[in-house]
Amino acid sequence: MEKALRRPAHGVHQRVAPVTSLHELPRTLTVWWDDPADGPVNMAADECLAAEAERRGEMLLRFYRWSTTTVSLGGFQGIAEARAAGSIRGLPLVRRPSGGGAIVHGSDLT
Repeated sequence: MEKALRRPAHGVHQRVAPVTSLHELPRTLTVWWDDPADGPVNMAADECLAAEAERRGEMLLRFYRWSTTTVSLGGFQGIAEARAAGSIRGLPLVRRPSGGGAIVHGSDLT
């Protein structure tokens, strides 16, 4: 993981052709286990490993834990709204490259 990748600008999506046959799927699966880390390290590792898997044309499955209870926000979720939510006030926030709502991480295996 030599450098952190920047999230694409709002509204920029990478288009991927649909898989129409199992023969089109990559044949190599790499499983990656990481030690617990904080939110920024976990999100940076996800982005770097995803880019590397794409570069190699391989599938990669990463398992990791969180060293600090952290809230991850979906790619387009508003940060002001998350900061205002009383149930998660004061917890560190990070942004996932994927969509969806807020997820509180702590003792989970991701």
